[in-house]
Amino acid sequence: MSVSSANIDLNVYIGKNVTIGKNVRIMWGSWIGDNVEIGDSTIIYPHCSIGSSAEHKTAVLSPDAGVKIGRNCVIREHVTINSDAGQRKTEIGENCYIMNKSHVGHDALVEDNVVLCCGSNIGGHATVGSFTYVGLNSSIHQNSTVGRYCMIGAQAFFKGESPDAITWVGVPAKPVKTNTRSLENNVTDQEERQFLSKRALEFIISRKA
Repeated sequence: MSVSSANIDLNVYIGKNVTIGKNVRIMWGSWIGDNVEIGDSTIIYPHCSIGSSAEHKTAVLSPDAGVKIGRNCVIREHVTINSDAGQRKTEIGENCYIMNKSHVGHDALVEDNVVLCCGSNIGGHATVGSFTYVGLNSSIHQNSTVGRYCMIGAQAFFKGESPDAITWVGVPAKPVKTNTRSLENNVTDQEERQFLSKRALEFIISRKA
């Protein structure tokens, strides 16, 4: 284990080959499995499980399986993040906020600045693009890809692929509008913002045709 000026509570389990960055806080009762990397200034609240084996009947936990968490993340109570099942290391980007009782499955990629609201479920091998907001108790099916600047509405079930800047709602989730708020807040270049908005609108119209 490699630890650099971290603050780790009592009753925290830390496995083998774990790297913990500067100013990391891991609170009481959390479980950190083998081959987990935690970036600087990340906070892990009580009773999280990070790096347990993939929830897959045929998965065999590889000695190299693990999880990578970027800098400045907040991981709230009872979050579970599984190790990979051999395709790619499960990864959480930088500046992510993962609320309580959320789950990130094996081999998933959650890019930078993503918010996962309480009870969100990210299936195995799924990708969630930067600046995407995943609503309360919503689910992203395994092998799905959600683009950047998207919103998955509360309790929605998303399956498939989404371009950037789409708002999805319902079960099954359907594209309803461009996520203009995320574009306005996070894309400073006006031409890029207009391009993404135009492409998102074209996609929505094509799905309604």
